[in-house]
Amino acid sequence: MNIKDCPHCGGTACLNSSYSYKHRCYFVFVKCDICGAQGKIYSTQEEPAAADWNNSACNDALRAWNMRTNEQEATQ
Repeated sequence: MNIKDCPHCGGTACLNSSYSYKHRCYFVFVKCDICGAQGKIYSTQEEPAAADWNNSACNDALRAWNMRTNEQEATQ
């Protein structure tokens, strides 16, 4: 799945993850490299890089980032 450009600044966005020792899981999110805008955060027990960034948390984060308000209204 392709990552759309940032809806705020048009910059390139990337899928990121961070590990929480407190929660013992990875948090996956899409973040713009230019303005720092960030999408919804999803958690997973599986290391995203080990799964080639293809698990349910990664796919959910990408879907959430790629959803645009005008597209959502068009489908309703």
